[in-house]
Amino acid sequence: MIYQASRLNVGLSFYNASNASATATSRTTTLAANYDMDIATLYSDVQIQRASMENAPGSAVLGADRVFTSYNSFLVGVSVPLGRHQFLLSYIYNRDMRSGPDSNRNAGQFAVGYKYHFSKRTYLYSAYGAVTNHNGASYTIGDALSVNGNARRAFNLGLSHAF
Repeated sequence: MIYQASRLNVGLSFYNASNASATATSRTTTLAANYDMDIATLYSDVQIQRASMENAPGSAVLGADRVFTSYNSFLVGVSVPLGRHQFLLSYIYNRDMRSGPDSNRNAGQFAVGYKYHFSKRTYLYSAYGAVTNHNGASYTIGDALSVNGNARRAFNLGLSHAF
């Protein structure tokens, strides 16, 4: 669902999935908004995810027939255009909502970016991000091109053109 009113955009989405035998389920609710103030656009996002998966018979996890994952994440960001330049800043906090020995594995991610617009369809971009994990969390920064699966910092530089 999307609500638009002048400079405000708000979106709400629900995602619910399970495999054919219902041994794994996932539910995600996301509420996102942005507000254009002319000199800057503010962004926010709240996501709630709950998932569970059955352990296989003879699993190394003793005393538990299901494994539960539960987290809430929060994002705040800003985009500031200045002529052909665009400056971006964001912070994401991921809060582990599980209980027990694997709980409180929280993480924060800070990112800063820059775009230089050559035209409406072409821009140069650069971004840097860093993740800080807490209590044994192992969140990483990465994409399909990542070589190292445990990167805690990333830098991007590229050129984008829309055809």
